Amino acid sequence: GLTSYQITGAALAEDTVLGAKNAFAWENSAYIENDIEINDMLSINVGFRATSYVVNGKSYFSVDPRLFGRLKLGTQSSLKASWSSMQQYVHLLTSTGAGLPTDLWVPATEQIRPARSHQLALGYSQTLPNQSYELNIEAYYKAMSDLIAYQSGATYLGSSLDWQDKVESNGRGCSYGLEVLLRKTLGKTTGWISYTLSKTTRQFENQNDGKPYPFKYDRRHDIGIVILHKLRENVDFSASWMFNTGNAFTMAAGKYDILSDPEPIGNWNDGMDEVHIYPGVNTFRLRSFHRLDIGFNFHKQKKKGKRTWNISIYNVYNRQNPFFYYFVQERHYDMQGNYDPSQSQIKLMQLSQFPIIPSVAYSFSF
Repeated sequence: GLTSYQITGAALAEDTVLGAKNAFAWENSAYIENDIEINDMLSINVGFRATSYVVNGKSYFSVDPRLFGRLKLGTQSSLKASWSSMQQYVHLLTSTGAGLPTDLWVPATEQIRPARSHQLALGYSQTLPNQSYELNIEAYYKAMSDLIAYQSGATYLGSSLDWQDKVESNGRGCSYGLEVLLRKTLGKTTGWISYTLSKTTRQFENQNDGKPYPFKYDRRHDIGIVILHKLRENVDFSASWMFNTGNAFTMAAGKYDILSDPEPIGNWNDGMDEVHIYPGVNTFRLRSFHRLDIGFNFHKQKKKGKRTWNISIYNVYNRQNPFFYYFVQERHYDMQGNYDPSQSQIKLMQLSQFPIIPSVAYSFSF
């Protein structure tokens, strides 16, 4: 099919937040694929997606091939492999420091090229002898290019600069990992357990001395457990637990003082300025995220449809998962009321969202 849409930065002629003028863009795409049965054991799917993107008079064009193959090893198991090449016309611009997250989706422009990626995946599937369990294992590697990131120390607030002048471009990235999924499909109790071990990095010439560093959403461990149990014909129970490694962020590991103005004004300093020491980009982590949710569904068949009451609890054990960290400076004053920076401390604080939340819902389907 063909699609066309328009991207605008804001209703005003100039975006007062990003300090950028509106960008008008159109994207068109067409896709074709074919399933090929080589024999009873081997099948292949081949596809091509062609896209064109026009923004402020600048045109981009891409043909993205995709290839998928499956080899049956018997009636209960199979191997699969896939390769794809993709071009994306929107970029995720992430903040790396502590504080309120300021992630933005921004379009490719006449100055910022679209992002490009190539991904290879190999997998194995097995249905266990009793037919109740399915095991899937997949390894993948993804290489990315033409990525963007904020320049060191840049912010999108309080500046008249265009956002395009605040970013590093031509970045590279890679993501690779192993995914394992065990699923139970038969019986009163069903569900699945999933685990992903992965690593995602970014690399820019003018950041972190040109060395790769962890991406903000590099989640080394990601675990999901879902249980669905039929208590009675019209009553079912569900529980889900998730765990993932905390987001990476940049924070100073230390500080030292240097001589500044020899004649400081007031009592706010003693002629010394603080210089913070950063060991690298995204070398610190938020605390790990984990949460348990449970729910009960009570169904009843009515003359004109099906009624369902749902009683659920979000974040059952009230885990205080971090949304972001921020700093608070505790100022110390001497007996004369003068500010004493040598005795003052900076504390790292955590802001959490969504504690335990019980809820009741009603639905009627017909």
